[in-house]
Amino acid sequence: MALRARVELRGCLTHQSGGRLFKNGSPQILTNPSEIKYYQGQAGFTVTMLSTEKAKAPEPATVETDDGDGGESDNDYTEADLRKMKKAELVDVAAELGLDAEGTVNELVERILEAQG
Repeated sequence: MALRARVELRGCLTHQSGGRLFKNGSPQILTNPSEIKYYQGQAGFTVTMLSTEKAKAPEPATVETDDGDGGESDNDYTEADLRKMKKAELVDVAAELGLDAEGTVNELVERILEAQG
């Protein structure tokens, strides 16, 4: 079972450690157990363990049809779906897609939409 944790800097504005740059208000998703344990023991960080189950997008209001390409579209988020999400949820979606999880809500939405093609 893979570990995932949301690590957020509290107090100071920035912190750099182990090649990572944390900015206050911009959480990062970590999957390395030793990194997670390190930040759990550090004052000034909030570590929230995340479910290893993949987050699903809210059900779209449109009827899905088979386009014949055999591909699944379970991971496709509409802009409307993304705009309804809180920043922490967008950070999780970006991390799950292997994208940079830092930035503003608008940047995250744009990044996720571009990654989906």
